[in-house]
Amino acid sequence: MIDQDAEIDVETCEKNSSFSDFEDSADEIIYLPAIPSPDAPDEQPDKCLVSSSKLEDSNH
Repeated sequence: MIDQDAEIDVETCEKNSSFSDFEDSADEIIYLPAIPSPDAPDEQPDKCLVSSSKLEDSNH
């Protein structure tokens, strides 16, 4: 019985925290990807190509 109460308490606390965190995080998450998004796709293919070339060189 004590365990059940503890679990319910934890879940309630977590849900409350999640909601508070979610609102704060949502704002940050919306702003963060907006900036790196344009850079990320440009850098990723480069790194992938470099990694692929190195792998091919090693195999050859």
